Amino acid sequence: MLEATTKRVGLSFACLALLAGGCRPSTSPSTADKPAVVEDSKPNKLLTANQAELTQDYLGKLLGILNDGKLTAEMLTPSFKSKVAPSRANNDDDRRLGYDPRRLDEFLKKVNVGGYESEFNFLPSATGPFIGGAAKSSDGSKESFVIHLVPVDSGDGWRVNWLHRSKARNNSSPADPGLQLAGAPMLVQMFADNLLGGDTLLAEALLADSWKKSEYPDANAEKGYNQSLIQQKLRGWQDGNLDYIYACPEYVIGKPAQFEIVVLDAKKMEKKTFALKVAKATTGDWLIEKIETK
Repeated sequence: MLEATTKRVGLSFACLALLAGGCRPSTSPSTADKPAVVEDSKPNKLLTANQAELTQDYLGKLLGILNDGKLTAEMLTPSFKSKVAPSRANNDDDRRLGYDPRRLDEFLKKVNVGGYESEFNFLPSATGPFIGGAAKSSDGSKESFVIHLVPVDSGDGWRVNWLHRSKARNNSSPADPGLQLAGAPMLVQMFADNLLGGDTLLAEALLADSWKKSEYPDANAEKGYNQSLIQQKLRGWQDGNLDYIYACPEYVIGKPAQFEIVVLDAKKMEKKTFALKVAKATTGDWLIEKIETK
């Protein structure tokens, strides 16, 4: 859970925030203090310095853009556009763009509704910072949002590599996972937010292709799996409960981690548990390699 270091746009960044729910990484000080770099890539100057200071101006502008309803496709990474708006099968235009422009327009309408509060929480990571905070929907109800920023290829600015709004409520206790492991608990939070109270298409984007092909193979499908059945499965896991907590045992850099998401009912009693195995891909992103219900 994004916690500890609350920032207000326009004010100076005094300290960093912690994000994570009940996770205690097992790393030695010498390992944790190494410069944060994306695996299989050259170190980026924006990732080896103070991310809070470097993103301050951009975040102020970004939240202003979102509140004005003016976020555009150009501000998103190609990777995120392909996740939130995957290409339609056998569509040459989508293949050329790398995404479905109709779905992307729908996504932009969902997030360009304003209501983003100026206080937010901040978590640096090896691939770029995560930002989380509260927002109000058009009917006045409370939502949460999570943003992940990554440097542009030139290393002179930032792009949005993830953005969602959700009605789900994370009740986890904060912990500091460290730069190299921060993406793992954030992956779990992003999945839970979208599975329970957000966009199941985004929840699916966090599942590894290996799991999709193993659980729902389709030799005739362009991607090798049946997306309709996956979406049906994800929607079937929804039961109207929005509160959850998540936790994991100790985990180490370079190895998969085991997480549990515990869905809570209206009385904050355990309703359902998801067991997840998450691992880091060669791109530097964390993905869910296995998921089971208990």
